[in-house]
Amino acid sequence: MSIKRRDMDPETMQAMGAVSGDADLNLHFGIIGVFPIDDDSDDVIAMAKLEGKIRVGDSVNIVNLGDDDSSVKTTVITGIETGPDQAVNEAADCMVGLILEHGGSIGVRKGTVGYAENCSSDNIRAAYIAALGQTFVANDAMDIAASDRAQLTIADYDEIMRLYRWYLSQHPEKKIAPEVVDEICRNHVKTIAGKILAAESIYVLVNKDTGEAHMLSKTFKQDDGRYMCTPPDIMVFTKAQMDAVKKAFPEEKFEYKLVENGEEKKGIYNFLGDAFYLNGACGVVSVSGAVRVDKSLLVAEPDYADVPEASIPVTNPGVERWLLLMAQVGKADTKDKELIANLYYQFFCREVSKAKFLIPMKHSGDIPKPDAEGRTVLEKDTTISLAVRDGKFGRPAVNMFTDWKRFRMQYGEEWDAIVQTIDGMIDNMDCAINATKYYKAGCYI
Repeated sequence: MSIKRRDMDPETMQAMGAVSGDADLNLHFGIIGVFPIDDDSDDVIAMAKLEGKIRVGDSVNIVNLGDDDSSVKTTVITGIETGPDQAVNEAADCMVGLILEHGGSIGVRKGTVGYAENCSSDNIRAAYIAALGQTFVANDAMDIAASDRAQLTIADYDEIMRLYRWYLSQHPEKKIAPEVVDEICRNHVKTIAGKILAAESIYVLVNKDTGEAHMLSKTFKQDDGRYMCTPPDIMVFTKAQMDAVKKAFPEEKFEYKLVENGEEKKGIYNFLGDAFYLNGACGVVSVSGAVRVDKSLLVAEPDYADVPEASIPVTNPGVERWLLLMAQVGKADTKDKELIANLYYQFFCREVSKAKFLIPMKHSGDIPKPDAEGRTVLEKDTTISLAVRDGKFGRPAVNMFTDWKRFRMQYGEEWDAIVQTIDGMIDNMDCAINATKYYKAGCYI
């Protein structure tokens, strides 16, 4: 760009026909390229597609919609060019190069939107989407430079990935092999995974009936007539995406849990680890659904290869997954709900038959530590009391928990636990699994 900055006082600009003040009411533009003027200047040259009229001297609002703060800043247009060496005082509805005063310090980048004070929110968002699509999808063909990757936010990436899939559906003549598309997406998903783990904080969609991250799974009919469901994921999002989440997932049924990373940058990692390896989620999904990050890219599966069996913590992600999904279905008052509930129940039955559960107990005397195979020999006169409740039809029911997290929701440190299968108890007592305040997320056998 050969665009020149114009350092002019208001009287000079007025004499040249430029008006110093607010831009036209319908003005908005999305920035598709940013270039420095020189090393000593904080001003930048921005390439943009104008909608509306702009003049040298106009002040405009600047915002990065993908940022969590989304704070609005202002800048002054100190130069306009509609082509090489074509400096003008005003332009409308065209591609332009704009000199933005202090653009560097106010965070102008690709995807930034400039707009007049009274521009509608729909036009502002449309400019944002158009800029991301034109820049990273149409122009760069998803070959995004490292410098741009560093600036893009999780919200930006969600829109870009959505736009990429849409763009390919609209341009079949591109004839990009599916495996090439998948590889391109995989590379960007790795970048997104890194941004999730490094974020200061993220939000997670939580189901009020379960108190846990909401499970997102789709059920579909296969060619052979059998039904299958996709591996359940949880939704993570940023503050910038909050409005979209609230529209799709109302507060009557959902919470928006803030997960802070903390000084050691482990808060998000630990939360996701519980969601994957306690609750049975298989990954995270974005607000639009265009981005899915497998759990293996975020938190490695715990390795207990060299740990004695007796020291391996009790977890049942396979059981917990279906308990949470069944709770989310709620009352099966439609044919679709009944079908899905029955499918989840079938998967649950497969998992529960091979699971080991924690049963709360109190005891007198010391209990020796288990041997390498998990066996314990009790001393004579040792007494053990199990946590038993009144069950159905006058029968007693023993409390059983899928993991220590649910166990400690009901029982304090004065309680120990024994590990037992359903088969080991069901002949003598009914079994109440995860009977916590989130009763819908438990079950009675």
